[in-house]
Amino acid sequence: GRSLRGAEEESCVIEEVALLRIPDQVLSDPLHPGEDIDGDIVFECLNSDGTTTVLDIDKDQKIALEGMVRDGSVVPGETALDISKATITQDRISLPHGKVNVKHTARVPGRSLSATTGTKRFLAVKCQSHR
Repeated sequence: GRSLRGAEEESCVIEEVALLRIPDQVLSDPLHPGEDIDGDIVFECLNSDGTTTVLDIDKDQKIALEGMVRDGSVVPGETALDISKATITQDRISLPHGKVNVKHTARVPGRSLSATTGTKRFLAVKCQSHR
């Protein structure tokens, strides 16, 4: 279905999640549980209700998004992605094939991120139990 969350959303904030790969273990793909993920980076959408949903994108779209993050045209946690033509289900947002459309690059209202310069090191850990 188009949306299981209620009101249809036109955009979401792009988030880039770097997964921690443990040697000799499968890094479970959030879109295909039990399968090893291709790479260590997953893109998610931060929805207006504060929840996150995995972006279901093809290989070309992932390469394009990674390039936009590298060149600064997309800032994870700030840049909004146009999802008006996406298929939205409870566990994923599937973008249509083709170009990834950034809705706008201005600061997203309601987000108050720390302005820092230089390198800021941190470790974020998200654990999933299969029990």
